[in-house]
Amino acid sequence: MKALLSAVVDKFVGRKRQINLVEERIHIIRYGGSVFQALINFHGVIGIGKTMLLLELEKRIRDKGLPCALVDFAAKVYEFSPLGKAVLLEDIARGFADGAPPWQPLQQGIPAEEQVQAMQQLFPQYVTDLTREHDAPAVLLLDTLEKADPQLLDWLEDQVISPLIRTDRVLVIVASRSPHRWKRFEVRRRAYQDPLEPFDEETTQEQLPQEYDALAADVLRLTHGHPLSNVQVIEGVRKIEQDVGHPLTSTDFEEHQKRLIQELVDDLIEPQVMEDVSTDIRRAYRVMSLARQFDVNVLRRLLTRFVEEPFAGKSAAYFLSVVGNMVKTTLVEWSSARRGYVLDRTIRWMLALNMKLTATERYQEINRELIDLYDEWIDRVPENRSGFIIERLYHGACLQGVQGAGAQEIADQLCDLLKGYMKEYYSVTGKREMPPGLTALREELSKDDELMAFLPRGQETCLTGIIQEAIDRNYRQSTAASSGSGGQE
Repeated sequence: MKALLSAVVDKFVGRKRQINLVEERIHIIRYGGSVFQALINFHGVIGIGKTMLLLELEKRIRDKGLPCALVDFAAKVYEFSPLGKAVLLEDIARGFADGAPPWQPLQQGIPAEEQVQAMQQLFPQYVTDLTREHDAPAVLLLDTLEKADPQLLDWLEDQVISPLIRTDRVLVIVASRSPHRWKRFEVRRRAYQDPLEPFDEETTQEQLPQEYDALAADVLRLTHGHPLSNVQVIEGVRKIEQDVGHPLTSTDFEEHQKRLIQELVDDLIEPQVMEDVSTDIRRAYRVMSLARQFDVNVLRRLLTRFVEEPFAGKSAAYFLSVVGNMVKTTLVEWSSARRGYVLDRTIRWMLALNMKLTATERYQEINRELIDLYDEWIDRVPENRSGFIIERLYHGACLQGVQGAGAQEIADQLCDLLKGYMKEYYSVTGKREMPPGLTALREELSKDDELMAFLPRGQETCLTGIIQEAIDRNYRQSTAASSGSGGQE
């Protein structure tokens, strides 16, 4: 991954909101203000651009003449020992000021822990003095937090981060795969969590070499804007161009996208993004990438049928442990909006597309299984009906799309399906009370960009329009009934 990063490290693009977030806080501190959330945690999957962002921030901060230290826990191992603590403090101090810190290295004959405690006590004042000397705040950047020793991180939080952010002179910025769980309450409440999103088409185009500007939309269609995957795809394009002997056009790209997505998953996603994921969980992710949300029941149903070993015949308790292991990989998290566990959207997108293009029959079988599942649940679980209907529509669209249906045909079938659900579960009552869940269904549908992408341009509101029409009709009937009774209920 570091080798691929080096190919684009000199071309930082995007992340304007994150840059502004940091620079605004620096400005406030620099001119005597106080920043309560002086700890910023940028987080996201491997390859989303956390290291690139911190390197760019370091460059900009140093260009301003501010004291700045960058520690990358993936580049250097700090042991949880007095020596490890001392070396870490010294590295931070030397980052802030290119010179020896105001304490002696560990001395023989004196308990090392006592010496480290003395360093800890001197450290906050040392940094505060530096900020006054420069008449500017100091910024501590900590990269790849998940690679640090957990006990060392607890010590760092307690003895370094907590005292520094209380000075009103220091900004601490950390990067990690998932939001870091700070132990101290006063640190947690001063932490600002900021997930890094994938690139849009404009930023993807900025990231790509100029000769590939015209392929930005095609690359985005494969990678969903995952920055490191964008680089990987362009490397694949270059190899194909060498094979065919001419530059690839957008039409050529479509002909080779099966090879490109397979190389992307096999050469980058599995070995690097999933570097700490077990073989069994990787196989599970390939299947679960088709489910936009899942619980233990969905997990068990899909894995026992489509993966089998080691999942066949296992109990619900076993699958609870599987979910726990998935969450530990930082690629899966609970989504209150989805009311289920979700696989990181960019990774899910690439794994699903890879199956769609390289294992089409399997892709269809899994979508059919999910359709059957949601057909069952729509009727059996009314409290979650709106969400299940949307997932049923989505997987129906996936199946129709891979079978060659055009956008208009998909839209017509989805509209017919939704009208059937409206008639069965959301009948217009003619009363002022709306049918339960109808408004929620409309709102959730309107926000579902993945489902809307299946619809023809200009008809993105055809599904929500069906619901709105029912709501309007219900309002007219209830108003007419109220008027006919002279306003009496």
